[in-house]
Amino acid sequence: MSFSSIVKQEVSQKIMEGNDARAELSALIQMCSSLSFSNRGMTILVTVENAAVARVIYRMVNLFCTDRENPSESKEPVK
Repeated sequence: MSFSSIVKQEVSQKIMEGNDARAELSALIQMCSSLSFSNRGMTILVTVENAAVARVIYRMVNLFCTDRENPSESKEPVK
């Protein structure tokens, strides 16, 4: 296993909260994503090579992009 894989695995196991989690998600999206606009709206495509990093991004997007007061009326689902 390469050094970068070990570091990514270690970092992905750390649970961030609050502003730290937002900063981590922001950094991951800036590093691993592309933004596109179309007549259907805005799309963010995130491409990662490490499954642990993908799980972290998925968990944080679901945390910050859902309506906590009424989960049945949450924003558009994450695919």
